[in-house]
Amino acid sequence: MNSIREERYWLDKINFNISAGTIPFQFSTEDSGGNGIYDFEFTDQQNEELNQFCNGSDLRLQIVLLSATALWLSNYSGQELVRVGTTADRAEGDFETGNKIPLQLQLDYSASFRDLLNHTKNNLVEANFYQNFDFNKLEYRFSGKEYNHLFDVGCILTNVQNMPSDELLPSLLFEFDKKEISLRGRLHFRSRLLEHAYIEQFLTYFKGYLITAIQNPNTSLENIVISVGGGDQVEGEEASAFYADTFIDIFSENVKKYPQRIAVRESHKHITYEQLDDLSGRLANYLKQEVISAHATLALFMENCVEIVVGFLAGLKAGMTILPIDPALPRKRIEYILKDATPHLALTNNSLLTDSFNDQCEILNICQRSIYDKFAPIKESVSVSFDSIAYIIYTSGTSGLPKGVKVSQESLSNYTVWANKTYSSSGKRDATFPLFGPLSFDLNITSLLVPLASGSAVVVFNFDDTSQLFKSILEDNSIGVFKITPSHLKLIIEIIKTNTLKLDSSKLHTVVVGGEALITSVVKDFKTYFPKMTIFNEYGPTEATIGCVFHKYEEQDNKFNAVPIGKPICNTQVLLLNDAGYAVPDGAIGEIFVGGIPVTLGYLNNESLTIQKFHKFPEKRLTRYYQTGDLARKLPDGKLMYIGRKDSQLKINGYRIEPEEIENRVKDLPEITEAVVMCHQLEDGVMSIMLFYLPKQEISDEQVLSHLEAYIPGYMLPSYLVKIDRIPTVSSGKIDKDALLELSISQPKNLP
Repeated sequence: MNSIREERYWLDKINFNISAGTIPFQFSTEDSGGNGIYDFEFTDQQNEELNQFCNGSDLRLQIVLLSATALWLSNYSGQELVRVGTTADRAEGDFETGNKIPLQLQLDYSASFRDLLNHTKNNLVEANFYQNFDFNKLEYRFSGKEYNHLFDVGCILTNVQNMPSDELLPSLLFEFDKKEISLRGRLHFRSRLLEHAYIEQFLTYFKGYLITAIQNPNTSLENIVISVGGGDQVEGEEASAFYADTFIDIFSENVKKYPQRIAVRESHKHITYEQLDDLSGRLANYLKQEVISAHATLALFMENCVEIVVGFLAGLKAGMTILPIDPALPRKRIEYILKDATPHLALTNNSLLTDSFNDQCEILNICQRSIYDKFAPIKESVSVSFDSIAYIIYTSGTSGLPKGVKVSQESLSNYTVWANKTYSSSGKRDATFPLFGPLSFDLNITSLLVPLASGSAVVVFNFDDTSQLFKSILEDNSIGVFKITPSHLKLIIEIIKTNTLKLDSSKLHTVVVGGEALITSVVKDFKTYFPKMTIFNEYGPTEATIGCVFHKYEEQDNKFNAVPIGKPICNTQVLLLNDAGYAVPDGAIGEIFVGGIPVTLGYLNNESLTIQKFHKFPEKRLTRYYQTGDLARKLPDGKLMYIGRKDSQLKINGYRIEPEEIENRVKDLPEITEAVVMCHQLEDGVMSIMLFYLPKQEISDEQVLSHLEAYIPGYMLPSYLVKIDRIPTVSSGKIDKDALLELSISQPKNLP
């Protein structure tokens, strides 16, 4: 057959620009190691059922096994489009090594297994017709793209097919051999990628799908999957523990225990627990008597300082909802937050802010001494219910506008008590934290509240230069615990490598990393400088209160590309579900649903989005679950491994960024027809935001950037802007991101 015709067939048949069933390998794929073999058999009853269903036909058995493999792969990869590898059917007496063939199958879970058999059969017949094509040409053609492999998983029946050569073996191959009335199986796998505990899980589910399908061939694939079932819910540690105290109750106990200990320090200025209690109590009384009633919203509209801690505590003591607003945000974004949240009062330490926004909200300069002199400390904090709102954090929103997440008193108390126990051993280890980022980024809420819950200190840092900031923190010998993002960790390593730092008397014992995937090689590099350092990987969206899953790094984690995110914190449950809402098999990729006390109260003034993202399941009546959009899988020891995002959301430097928010803002410009935002990793490992835009009339990059600066914060601004004359798409109609990246290579413009 004409090789050009064969190539055209395969290019039209298979889309190599998308992933089609990637197995969630347990270990790093950099070193594939040798091949492992696991033999398995079927019971006499299972063999009898297979023989009856296939009527003794090897060709029919081949289709059945390929279809079962596709169903298994779909459930383990979390994708309905899968590619299963096989080899060409051999002619009579032909025992040469088989040529590999990729079968791309689209599973419809509302259709029956019999429908899947027909779909598989039709594709296999076609594929055999074009079997002589040299598939190495395709792999070479697509090399360097994100998805360039033909397939990860293969299936062959040796009665009608030849084994592929060793160099053509996929990462996982189901080999079957029929002997008279019995079927025997052999699983070939790369031993560096998988361990036997995983293999046993794989086979349990594979056999379950296969036998259930042939017993009920006319039932839907969805019902087959439901019948086999999925993995168990992942429970948090001490699931029965319940904390009845609010954060203010916890803080008040520490005031009694450690009245003269330093609570907050900024440069050469500091206040003790007793002084912090007094100042926050006076301000709380002022708020309660003079300004507003309980349960109102109090904005903290200031940069980090001693007074921001006073204001935070005062608001909680007065029974108010705290709304942190970073003054560095663009004016229009601040205006939107003030309009949406309607705070009754904003506290600031900057008179310029008072003049700029006093038409939207009453603003009080917290540094005025008269505020504290006018009232005595509040005698007792305003009583609040556990389901009242403690604070609101605004995050990026797909609509083009930020959305406010309502965090309850109960959720905040649960996290604070757990973090105190975990990071300070309930006060037995010093938990002095540096506070260096805005409280509107909830990673920094940990750095504010956990020290005060443990009887330690908050040390406030304010530096515009990030390198100087981290050098100062590292050389501050009072710091015990440091919470940062993986991007910060990389920067700290570079600072240590290129500077002579005085670290001999450092008290730093624990680093908590969160906000992005934590790459193992970065941790190993960091541990060379701090071999005794305890490192925690903390995972959690804002909607699940700062951190809801955690893992203590151990050397055995070095076999992974990334450090696992671990297991849920106390009073927390995690489900891994597929698109239909059912639990995925153990070891398979599923979307993370977080349940339990950490789940927040939903979105402010956005009931429709709250209903869309927060769920109740009939069999779990007492627990609400938040649908995160994050993908993970369960390791054999029960820990969770983060895989990535289900949607287009980006995470850069720990910040959550919805590309749609940037795109919608760009499309507000009348000169622009379309915009696409994507994240690209540069050669130095830095993640960069790229904006591709299609203008309908002349407009400069500078004009686009100036427009964006008025609405979105600096961390969301694109680093690369690329003008395009069309938006390339793949055959399915989706945007071809590889083609976009190729366009950017021609003349990218790097902006500050």
